Amino acid sequence: MMIIDFASIGHELKKPVAQIESAVRLLDEGNTIPFITRFRKDQTGGLNEEQLLIIKQSVARLRSLAERKAFIVKSIDSQNNLTEELSQAIAAANSSRQLEDIYLPFKPKKQTLATTAKQLGLEPLANDIFEGREPEKDLASRATDFVRVDLNLNSIDEVIAGVGHILADRFSNDIEMRNRLRNLIGETGKLCTRLIAVDKEETETDIQQPTASAPAGNNPNIASPILLEPLVVDVPADVPELKSTVASESNIVAGPPEPAMGAEPAAAVSGTLARPLPDEIDDSAIVPEQRAVATGSQPENPGPDLVSLSERPVGVETATKTALKPAPRKKKKKKKPVDDPYREFHDFSCPLSKMPYHKTLAINRGEKNGRLKVRIAFNETEFLEKACAAVVPAEHPFGEFMRDCLRDSMTRLVVPSVEREVRREITEAAEQHAVRVFAKNLKNLLLQSPVRDQRVLSIDPGYKRGCSIAVIDSGGQVLEHSHVFVVGNEQRRQESLQKIVEMIQRHSVKLIAIGNGAACREAEQLVSDIIAAKTVDLELKYAIVNEAGASVYSTSEVGREELPAVSPAVRSAVSIGRRLIDPLSELVKISPASIGVGLYQHDVKARHLAESLDDVVEFCVNRVGVDVNTASPSLLKYVSGLNQLTARRVYEFRQEHGPFRNREELKQVASFGDATFVQSAGFLRIHGGDQPLDATSIHPESYEVAKRILERVEASVEELFPLNFQNSTHAVVNSKTSLPESVAGQTSAALPSADLAASLQTAIEPRTAHV
Repeated sequence: MMIIDFASIGHELKKPVAQIESAVRLLDEGNTIPFITRFRKDQTGGLNEEQLLIIKQSVARLRSLAERKAFIVKSIDSQNNLTEELSQAIAAANSSRQLEDIYLPFKPKKQTLATTAKQLGLEPLANDIFEGREPEKDLASRATDFVRVDLNLNSIDEVIAGVGHILADRFSNDIEMRNRLRNLIGETGKLCTRLIAVDKEETETDIQQPTASAPAGNNPNIASPILLEPLVVDVPADVPELKSTVASESNIVAGPPEPAMGAEPAAAVSGTLARPLPDEIDDSAIVPEQRAVATGSQPENPGPDLVSLSERPVGVETATKTALKPAPRKKKKKKKPVDDPYREFHDFSCPLSKMPYHKTLAINRGEKNGRLKVRIAFNETEFLEKACAAVVPAEHPFGEFMRDCLRDSMTRLVVPSVEREVRREITEAAEQHAVRVFAKNLKNLLLQSPVRDQRVLSIDPGYKRGCSIAVIDSGGQVLEHSHVFVVGNEQRRQESLQKIVEMIQRHSVKLIAIGNGAACREAEQLVSDIIAAKTVDLELKYAIVNEAGASVYSTSEVGREELPAVSPAVRSAVSIGRRLIDPLSELVKISPASIGVGLYQHDVKARHLAESLDDVVEFCVNRVGVDVNTASPSLLKYVSGLNQLTARRVYEFRQEHGPFRNREELKQVASFGDATFVQSAGFLRIHGGDQPLDATSIHPESYEVAKRILERVEASVEELFPLNFQNSTHAVVNSKTSLPESVAGQTSAALPSADLAASLQTAIEPRTAHV
């Protein structure tokens, strides 16, 4: 087993190695970072959460590297290639890249051109050429001895090509050449992109309307259910009126037309089928006037003259004209031009050393979407010339062939490999930066100051669908909900205004929360009109709340469980109001990636982002503390030592047996053992219970020390921690040191004993390991 040296971590954090080793020991024992930060600071020398997290991640990386070293040593030893010098080089490797470079010549490879050539027995010839043996023989004559038809080596050229592949593979394993290329790309390389052409959308073509000279049946654009094809009728020669009448109709052909020279009969022209002959017509499907035309007989009681088709009843005429009229075609709606998100990268070039992180992620996205072609540009010609001069001696008997093999190796194998490596490194750096920015923004959002003891009317604004409104109490429970409109005619707007005023008066609301989505400004104007008109006696105030992720909560399992009787729109409004009352308790119910406080979160590896954001949420929850009798399972699962299953069981136990009276009752919950109790008890608060210290951040293992200190200073817990005994919602802030700066500044003036409370907590925590 290899020993891990923590000196590099100590150098990074500027802390002694003994301090790092103590922190690692506590982590290996199963202690969480919040627990170590709060209750074991005497053993770590006061390391904070960020430092402990860096130690945890660095130790995981070093252990993974040690495991890889052990595997590589075992793999090389199994090939009988392990030497003392190689073992020392592997042990001294301090990075994954350096270790993989050492392992590269011995790494089992897939079937390549070089391995195929070796299997054909060309490696001895390649070794002779590489070492310059027998220079008096030219390459062609030496290759003749290796021509073997049975091995599919049919010519000298094939043998020489195989030898070239073997030598190119050998050159590609040269660590020094790879390092030179890395340095060159790092110093002079540029990331270049160009746009990949995409097919343009087809332009709209005008629809050709049928003309009078064109038969209706020849135009496929006409959708007529009755007279789509020309009706061919034999008209008796002795009825001239009927013949002229039939000929006057544009959709009826009087007799079969004369086919053009070389043309097919009328029934086959343009794929149009002729109507059946008169003796085949179904009389029941023809009105009397049409039957007269079709059969050549006169209708009953025709009157003095034969009724022509132009004198048919209005309904028949209308139906015929409707059938002949071409169906309207909808024109394609012209799409508005969309801004190209990659217009900046159509012809882009930037040195790698100055490449902004956000542009790296944007380029990666464009390449993934098939819109951008990306490459790393550097002086490849100069590099190849220097490589040939450094690797191939000028007096080598096969120098020209060796230099050709080296160029092939660098161009085909080494350069693409190093480019992928460089791209991966700059991408990882960009992702790490994006995660750090996201985590920082999330931390600031979660630690916003809560609004205590206020009923809130929350508005989820919208245009066409209107606005969902809900009134919630100081604990986040829904008192009433409704629906209003902020746009439209003045009457509807006044009705909505009156409905909001009535809800405000009915529940004595003094604070309004407005989501910042669509129709936010219109909703704000409506609320401003209410305040300006002074239609209510209460002093109203409103706040614009970021509603990112509220729709996610409204359709989530957590939202359906908490508010099963209301619609998703009302759940979204309730979430907006709760964010104002207690941001931390509400935002932990939503996936951090859906809150919208970071850029390019969809371009970052989901696993890395989720792990980092979960750590941030855990740190924030445990810094503030949780009221175990009001917290939801979504909040409890982030408490140190608890997981989703344990949090659910705590919640169900509370629902079944009522509120917890003291921290010791937590041990009655299934799977809530001693180890879990030690890790979590100091972060779970119980207000109004049997033990006043349960409402503070003091750990139960330090209660005896706390009581002795209280006796010495002749003070009570209520005097030292007054904020802990006020009405709380879901999360409770415990002392001045636990508050964000904005809240701490407001409470310190109101709490003359805050410094004493902080001193008590500081005095107790270093002794927790010895109590």
